[in-house]
Amino acid sequence: MNNDITEKNHRPEQASILDLPHENAISPILQALALQCPEITMIQLSWKEHETCAWLPLLKNFPKLQELHLVGCFATVEDGQLGRFAPFRSLSPAFRRLSVLHVAYSCITDRCFVLMYKESRITALYLKACHKITKAWLMTIPLHLPLLQKLTISNCALIFPENIEELRRIMPGLDIKYH
Repeated sequence: MNNDITEKNHRPEQASILDLPHENAISPILQALALQCPEITMIQLSWKEHETCAWLPLLKNFPKLQELHLVGCFATVEDGQLGRFAPFRSLSPAFRRLSVLHVAYSCITDRCFVLMYKESRITALYLKACHKITKAWLMTIPLHLPLLQKLTISNCALIFPENIEELRRIMPGLDIKYH
């Protein structure tokens, strides 16, 4: 049997787009993937030299997307740069379908997260080395992620053990792993 993804009866359900040299390479890849493989349920993206996040809205073209892994740097997305929030705002329809989100090695801010997960159905959230996420964002979880069952926070510089304990008191059924 031929495993070529262009075969009519075989479409992958997962895609990994790893170590792209620049974000300009992401948009054409996502556009082609959405046309060829709209049934994808999991996407893993990693990139370097990230600047605008302009490609994020393309994720809405995957109607069955349930799991998303974003590995890279949102370093240029600062609270004072409101125009930079447009891709995150437009991503919220895609996030409404997600059940699992992994974000690693990112300078994504509290505000970007709030814009992304409005009306979210996320049940598992994994954060690693997200150094601009704060206690203020953590305390929005009960409001914005009421279906969350599992939260893993690893090496996030502005989240402290006492913040985790406070969230445990607010959401005793939430499985939290903190390290």
